[in-house]
Amino acid sequence: MLAVHEFGDMLRCEQTCKQCNSNLVYTSKGCQECPDSTICDGSASILCQTGYYQTYSQIGDAVCQACPAGALCPDGSGVCYFHTHSARQKCPNSDSNLVGDWIPDRTARFWTLRSCPQGYVTINISRDTSGCAMCEANTYSLDSISGCQGGVCAVRECSLCPEGASCRKGSLPPPHFIPKQSGAEWSMVSVSSGEEIILRLISCPPGFALIRTPLPASDTCEKCPAGKYNVERAVWREESLRTQMDDYCRICPKVGIDCPGGDIVVAHDGWFAIQELTPARLARRSQDESEATPSNATITIPEHLIVNVYQCSLDACGTNNTCKNNRTGILCGLCPSGYAFQSIGCKRCETNAQTVAVWKQVLFVVFSAIYVLVLYVVGWTYIVPLPQLPQRFRSVTFQWMGDKFNNAQDFLNPNTLKMALQGAKIFISYFQVIFGFMPFKVKWPAAIMTSLVAIHKLKSLLKLNLFRVPGLSCMFDMD
Repeated sequence: MLAVHEFGDMLRCEQTCKQCNSNLVYTSKGCQECPDSTICDGSASILCQTGYYQTYSQIGDAVCQACPAGALCPDGSGVCYFHTHSARQKCPNSDSNLVGDWIPDRTARFWTLRSCPQGYVTINISRDTSGCAMCEANTYSLDSISGCQGGVCAVRECSLCPEGASCRKGSLPPPHFIPKQSGAEWSMVSVSSGEEIILRLISCPPGFALIRTPLPASDTCEKCPAGKYNVERAVWREESLRTQMDDYCRICPKVGIDCPGGDIVVAHDGWFAIQELTPARLARRSQDESEATPSNATITIPEHLIVNVYQCSLDACGTNNTCKNNRTGILCGLCPSGYAFQSIGCKRCETNAQTVAVWKQVLFVVFSAIYVLVLYVVGWTYIVPLPQLPQRFRSVTFQWMGDKFNNAQDFLNPNTLKMALQGAKIFISYFQVIFGFMPFKVKWPAAIMTSLVAIHKLKSLLKLNLFRVPGLSCMFDMD
């Protein structure tokens, strides 16, 4: 039996081997003709021609194996990256590296391609054609063995780049898949019985509609045109067969607002735009969805945000949800801390602590008098009867007091006190507004004139200017 050992890049026999003629090779069967693609010198040692690499058969005979297509040097020299079945070599005219994950199979004594980097697809259905096929521009591959069966990969095309992305040539540095719209989200999904992996669009940023059909190449984010808007993310719904512009872009309200496109909504002067959540509802699929059947003819549209516009109080709201006269809040209906409502807006609270203290005392006296009067009506009219009080007034008073005192804790809670202060505030503001019309000599009803005269007398008595009362929110904490 011929004893064969490996030394460096050649297979040689020991001194017991016989020598053949120079154009023959010594094998286990004796001297044989030199095979194609092999250079022989009459011994058991061989050299492989360009495009082949050196290995040996199961019985130890030196042979040359054709280089896989993907392992040939790209410099045009035809040299193989593999020197022997377990060693590599560099290309003579290029510094490029071998593409792909190749492993030496020491049992079969061949090189095997296992996978390729992104931007390539793996082809290893045969040794001669094995290699990494590069994806051209406008195509992509995230997983080089996607579409293979049991690790065996036939010749196939890269996935077509969708409309919503740009795909670079595979030989360029990553990333090879670049979404056109910033903020768009893509997800890897399996198709073709779970063997092939591609990217599908699942979410677009606010201001865009998610356009998707059963064809993956159609996936894209499309901006809402003028006259429409979308103020939330456009999310793919799994039960949908396809989605289009009208599924996400809402029609702009007809009055009080402009929608230049995307997620921008601009309220007019005197109007206020508010985002509101609409509940989920059922809807029929569009007629052009040929995949629809009687069993899935309807689709659930989830809750989503819409924009409604509301008219503000006079001279309260500016353009694009801004507030006038120091106002703040929704519909510009609040005053910031340190301000109080006046007839024309919010006015900064006075810093004169003495004035505020005096008005607190006045309000305390007024409300105390009212409180004592009510208690008298409820509890003492049976002992010291008043002149004939209207029965309606007495019944209402008893009912009110009963409701309020059934639970003393409820009567003293902050919300009840706040409502009482707001009522007093409305009362005082009412007469402040009326006083503003006094210079115009308006002919007032008798009831209002009587009230104004009484207030004037009370003002003279107390030496206080009732029409300059500080806002209640300045005197009390209204938060």
